[in-house]
Amino acid sequence: MRISVVITNFNYGDCVGTAIDSALAIEWPDKEVIVVDDGSTDHSPAVIGGYGNRIKVVLKTNGGQNSAANVGFSKSTGEIVFFLDSDDTLVPDVARRVVPMFASTTAKVQFPLVTLRPDGSSAGLYPRFPAVYSPSEVEKSVAATGFYISSPTSGNAWARWALQKAFPLPTRWTETVSANFFDGYLSTVASRLGCVVTVNEPLGTYYINPNNMWTKRFSPALITEACEEDLARSEYVNVKLKSLGIRPIEKSAFTQWMKRLVCRKYFRDGPVKEGWPILLSSSLHSAFADPGLRIRTRILVMGWMIAVVVLPRRLALTIIKLRFVPSYRPRAMNWLLNRGHRPLRDTGCRMSLSGDIRAP
Repeated sequence: MRISVVITNFNYGDCVGTAIDSALAIEWPDKEVIVVDDGSTDHSPAVIGGYGNRIKVVLKTNGGQNSAANVGFSKSTGEIVFFLDSDDTLVPDVARRVVPMFASTTAKVQFPLVTLRPDGSSAGLYPRFPAVYSPSEVEKSVAATGFYISSPTSGNAWARWALQKAFPLPTRWTETVSANFFDGYLSTVASRLGCVVTVNEPLGTYYINPNNMWTKRFSPALITEACEEDLARSEYVNVKLKSLGIRPIEKSAFTQWMKRLVCRKYFRDGPVKEGWPILLSSSLHSAFADPGLRIRTRILVMGWMIAVVVLPRRLALTIIKLRFVPSYRPRAMNWLLNRGHRPLRDTGCRMSLSGDIRAP
């Protein structure tokens, strides 16, 4: 069975070489590595070109991550496809671990990643899956909330047959909202096409780029933008599902309701039109009904929702930042959230390719 690793890159010349190295180091007899550079203006093309015929290279004009993924997928031939961000990595035994998990009805296999800060230290695993997260539990979660715990782009292996139904990726969700990321779209569609299998051991790294985080420029307006994208993506997903003859998703996850609460709190003329009674009751129900939440987490989430509604805007902003900006949290709070995970030392985007990345 052939695997394809598609790496999309834009101005990550300092990191893309490590991503390519990790893809080439995957221990699998039949693999291909495809690198799509989306019009980089830094030294990325020179780095990518240095790999010669060991990889397939596509240099294109800038069109966004989704357009780059469309090109990369069209050039791929593998029955199993990985999309690897250019600042992330995969471990050498990733294919040996996930390919045997595929059955005829498996749409994707997902796994957590070790998050790396800019100084190379580990911030724990992302995402944090339940100890047992079977395909039936994923299906149950989607039925109850329209959502399930899913890995970011680099933490998934996709069945080609499922991707062929989901592609091409849109470059816009609507006429007014751009489609900047595709992992949420693909994960949602995959959950309705077939089984989602979860591997609990981390099989790669996920780099926390401080320039892409909300830390330096956080404001409720950013959450409003994310909320607008959630709503537009959900609409697009349902149109896609209907075109495939699949019943649309009618519910929203508690994480989406959290964004709607913030949006309504600070922007009364924003995209969220529900009044406070309906908005709060729907938000609380989404957390209460989520089968993937532990009781303690469920209580914390519901308490957070109520606090956002009742607190003055100035005070509410503090707990909003605690929820959406990990680097804003006190060290003790992050330690509690990430305790039990062994630190992984590194420098910048670089990592050891030994594959020795395991939860203790």
